[in-house]
Amino acid sequence: MKKKIIICGYPKSGNTWLVRLTAEIIGCPVAGYWLAPQTNEQAEEGQNRISDSLCFKSHHSYNEFKQLSKYYLEGEEKLIYIVRDPRDIVVSGSHYFYFPAEKTRLNSISSKVPFGLRLYHKFVDQQQYRQDIMTNILLEGGQIILSKFDSWMSHVNGFINRDILFLKYEELIADPLKESRKICEYLGIDKEDESLITAIKNQSFEKKRKDFLDGNDHTRAKLLRSGNVGSWKKELSAKNLKRIELNVTETMKNLGYKDQMSHAG
Repeated sequence: MKKKIIICGYPKSGNTWLVRLTAEIIGCPVAGYWLAPQTNEQAEEGQNRISDSLCFKSHHSYNEFKQLSKYYLEGEEKLIYIVRDPRDIVVSGSHYFYFPAEKTRLNSISSKVPFGLRLYHKFVDQQQYRQDIMTNILLEGGQIILSKFDSWMSHVNGFINRDILFLKYEELIADPLKESRKICEYLGIDKEDESLITAIKNQSFEKKRKDFLDGNDHTRAKLLRSGNVGSWKKELSAKNLKRIELNVTETMKNLGYKDQMSHAG
């Protein structure tokens, strides 16, 4: 039976990047979502790699893992959790997920004009609407596409101080080699730095986007935005910034985001 490595985190925390990087380091396939491999998850790749391991992506909460462990976990799995600044999660999620806007009179008028709805969604402030919805979900939990998620704070706090590897997205961006060494140590594998550097380059945003475009996979290329740290400083509204910082102050401080906080001191 193959060893399972499960990469977990709140949506838009860098799960896809980390699961691909981990699989590249190990030399094993990314098998898709844990317990739902048939979903054709965009992270899937490396199906031709021969290995005694499989990497899976997951957004499950810690309580869900506890419940599912009775039926699906064998005790040999390795769990890696990735956390990201919640402010950047809101920005990324508002670009990535589709939240149908409320019907307005202008919306109704636009629907009667050729290309009217397309122009409406492009130029009317739908991005702000999606950002508001994403902020609500992050703070209170809610529905994203077909899945329901806990609040970000509940999700993250469930995995803190557990016997797992806990990584920060920002540190993975700043020093991917150092974080890759942590992955190797946790998984008990020995890799030379040269091998890790190659894996990091192969899984960089720029390289993956180019690979997708070269393969005419424009859908997956479009899903790779930038992966930048601190996008919230330019894109997050003052209203949502204040709501996030005031409501998850302690968790952000505990994770080392205190110095970048603008409202909650």
